Amino acid sequence: MRTISGLVMGRILLCLAPATSALTEQERATFAVHERVARSVVLVLVWGTEVRVNGSGFAVKPGLIITNYHVIERASRIELPEMDH
Repeated sequence: MRTISGLVMGRILLCLAPATSALTEQERATFAVHERVARSVVLVLVWGTEVRVNGSGFAVKPGLIITNYHVIERASRIELPEMDH
């Protein structure tokens, strides 16, 4: 869920950020990267034997999501909900 929280925070920062001219070059570069990749980040919901956990991944192409093995290693069910970026 860290990635999703980061995206939400990124969106809030974009809304609260001062005018672009007041941002440093590094801040402008950070926001530019976020805008380019935010749509490829996906939420991975994983149900194990007793609990549900959240993870993240990214879409490489339609039908292909990459995530870390530890996110899905004990999964009995995996869902990738649609997200409104």
